[in-house]
Amino acid sequence: MVSDSLTTPGAMIARARELDRARRAAESELLQLAAAWADAHPDPDDRGESVRAGRVDPATLDGLGSEDTDEEPDCWRGVPRIAWDAAAAFGCAVGRSTVGAERMIRDALILRHRLPRHWAMVVDGSLEVFRARRVADLVAGYPDDVCDHIDEHVGPVAATAGLVTLDRKLEEAMLELHAEQLELDRLAALAARHVTVNESSLQHTGTGDLTAHADWADLTAFDATVSALAARLAEEDEAAGRPPESLDERRARALGILADPGRAKAMLDGSPERPTRQRRRADLLLELCTDAFGHRAFIGKDGRLDKTLLVDAIRDWCGRDDVDVHVHPYIDLEDHERVDRHDPPARMRARRDLAQRRCAFPYCNQSARRCDQDHCVPFDDGGATCDCNLVPLCRRHHRLKTLRGYRYVLLEPSTWLWRTPHGLRLVRDRYGTRDVTPDPSPTSSDPPWDGCLLSA
Repeated sequence: MVSDSLTTPGAMIARARELDRARRAAESELLQLAAAWADAHPDPDDRGESVRAGRVDPATLDGLGSEDTDEEPDCWRGVPRIAWDAAAAFGCAVGRSTVGAERMIRDALILRHRLPRHWAMVVDGSLEVFRARRVADLVAGYPDDVCDHIDEHVGPVAATAGLVTLDRKLEEAMLELHAEQLELDRLAALAARHVTVNESSLQHTGTGDLTAHADWADLTAFDATVSALAARLAEEDEAAGRPPESLDERRARALGILADPGRAKAMLDGSPERPTRQRRRADLLLELCTDAFGHRAFIGKDGRLDKTLLVDAIRDWCGRDDVDVHVHPYIDLEDHERVDRHDPPARMRARRDLAQRRCAFPYCNQSARRCDQDHCVPFDDGGATCDCNLVPLCRRHHRLKTLRGYRYVLLEPSTWLWRTPHGLRLVRDRYGTRDVTPDPSPTSSDPPWDGCLLSA
């Protein structure tokens, strides 16, 4: 709460500077604590790389298998590896996902072990943590001499240099020290080419983002083709008397035309004869919901994603002659089903994926569709296979729950209270995570329960 005594601009500016210094000091201490946490949780048998790469000892991990990973194990080059379960507890304490906490720990270790000048500046407060972590991320996985070069030449300007400068310094170091490695990097970059539709970018307007990483010659040729199609669209719109659109709008429309090669070729050739359009499939899941005013209304959702769509967007898709819209049967999230077996049937699994969209572990954002379905009350202990007792947990957090003493209880549908081995209490629901530490311990006199709310 802002103090009432801050009545003059000078006092407010002084207080802002004071708070900023405190913030920088806290961030520096937190990064140092991340390094200390790594020291306290080393990889006991040097299997950290195998765990991060998904090559897991089945005997050790109790048959639960491996987990997808977001980063290459080489990013830990030159720093001590940590136990596979160490990052989760640290993430719970600081309000970050397990992956985010692991990267913070990795960056702290890179700075301390491979960039000592930068680390000293972080410790004394002269270098902000976000800048130091940017440098650490840039050099992750590079040889020692590159790190030494960057530490020596970037350190003096790291507190003020922009991200472009940092990238250029790294490239200069590689050219000077490892020219042959740049050629290998070029080949690796070609192997990493991709065109990706960003599913999380889908908006209620029915629009989203696409990213491409490709050879520059291919990108420029693609750009020229999109521009040519945009020009043809302008001519067609003018001839048809349609309102003019901006160049960016027409270029976006050109992407849809490229999805139909026959139509694209005809437009580029200026042919008046157009081939029959290819029809594309759009899956929709319609849900009947109650809005804040108590009215009933149909809301559309993408068939695979948790994204609400405007009725106008659905109407536009239904009106297009090149899109087939398939409406799936409605799944009532209030339904309850119970079966006498361990694995849930497909319809129950689909309903649980819709009810809880993400992994139920605190701060985790892994899609429920890629998660295991865990029994809150274990099946072998009499737990029910029903909508109440099934919980989506990604493979890493499923292992933590099974092997490392992380426990949770069901508070209400799609809401769980987690207890970590370090005494934290965290409530996870479909909207996110709340830290409720400390939490009273449950009494030992609670009657046995099989996880089914309706039978409680």
